Parts: sequence; structure tokens; C-alpha cells
Amino acid sequence: MIIIWIFTFLFFLTIEMGVPGLFFCLSIAFGALAGLIADFYEMSFEIQIGFFCIATFVSFYLLRSLAITVQSQLGYKTGAEKLKGTLAFLLTDCGSNPGTIHIAGTTWNAQSPHGDHIDAGTTVRIIDIKNITLIIQPTKEHGGKNV
Repeated sequence: MIIIWIFTFLFFLTIEMGVPGLFFCLSIAFGALAGLIADFYEMSFEIQIGFFCIATFVSFYLLRSLAITVQSQLGYKTGAEKLKGTLAFLLTDCGSNPGTIHIAGTTWNAQSPHGDHIDAGTTVRIIDIKNITLIIQPTKEHGGKNV
């Protein structure tokens, strides 16, 4: 059984190194290492599997927590948060009703912070996101990155 644990450990460690960011592969590698240690102490197969499962879940939780902490400290933005500060062109007028913006391959509703009227074609900056509506303000800047 020791060969299977060593192979599993090395296999998932290699996958993790080949495709960074897949913390679940590293977690499985740590689980296999725990199974290998249990096998080294000649524990039963059921206990080895138990060690494997517990170590996999605990390491996944710890690695995920570490990744979230590091991302927040370094200021990484993910998902819709990346849109904040981006320039775009307003496709339809917005005022009392939301207008629309096509950005990042998706059409979004856009609204000014105080419901002010903004004409279609105006260059706007995304200042916030509330639910699925981008909060925008007109800007004089042109040629900004429109993803």
C-alpha cells in the first residue's frame, strides 16, 4: 500500500506544480502524505483512508484561507470587482431607469449614484457595483481601457 500512497502524493503534487492555483490538488497530495504516514506506522487500511480524508479536508480549508488572506492583502480583485475604476461607454441613456453598458463581454445595467440623467455615448467610470447594477459617473477621459 505504501507504493500507492507515494504514487498518489507525487501525482497530485506534480499536477499542482504544473497548474498553479489548483489548491485542491495540493490538498489531495497532503492527504496522501497523511495516508503514507499512517501506512508507515502499520495502521489498518480504514484508518489510513480516514487520515487521508481528514488531512485532505483540513489542508484544503487552510490553503483556501491562506489564499484568501494573501489575495486581500495584496489587493487582488476578482470577478466583478475588477470592473471598478474601468472606463466604458454608455450604450443607452440612464436616469430614473438604468442604462446599459457592454463590458467584459457582458451587458450590464448602469445607474448614476443619484439617478442623474446621463446621455448614451458618454464616457463613464464604474465607481461601484450594487447587486447586478454598475454605479457610474460621467468622466471627461477618452480612450480608456474598455474591456
